[in-house]
Amino acid sequence: MQLTLSKFLYLASWCVRYYLVIGTLIEENEMSSVTSLNLTLYQDDVTVYRLNKETQLPPDIFTLKWFTISKTLDEVSIILPSQCGFVIGDKMTKAEPGWRVIKIEAVLDFGLVGTLASIVTPLKEEAIPVFVVSTYDTDYILIKSEHVEKAKKAIIKSTGYAFTLSDTSLV
Repeated sequence: MQLTLSKFLYLASWCVRYYLVIGTLIEENEMSSVTSLNLTLYQDDVTVYRLNKETQLPPDIFTLKWFTISKTLDEVSIILPSQCGFVIGDKMTKAEPGWRVIKIEAVLDFGLVGTLASIVTPLKEEAIPVFVVSTYDTDYILIKSEHVEKAKKAIIKSTGYAFTLSDTSLV
């Protein structure tokens, strides 16, 4: 057993954690979050684009229900639903179509360790490529469309996480 003093009093043993928070002792089985985590698979395909770093994005992109943009010193990467109809055209330097989006249906605290690894490790073992997008609240795992069924089986077998097929469009 290890005793560590930080923001909260934390007393840990192998499979059970005890938290003393404002005078209340709470027991949390580490496996409880593992067996109850839900994943949502969206039906829409998405495309990952690499754009020139000077690219100005069309303002209509911001009307989509789901998209993600990352800008670095070297590039702009944007992920859009494949059927959204925006013309990226000459701004695009590369495109990788045919991805499906899996959302972790939980707000993932920054202190959590291993949640994403528990999902991508069985995919690695099955040689399934992934592309991960993290937001403030949660993570999204992108899987190539041709690997979705194999990926679902691998994740369920390894983790027991539940999948829901979303009928919500990302467009």
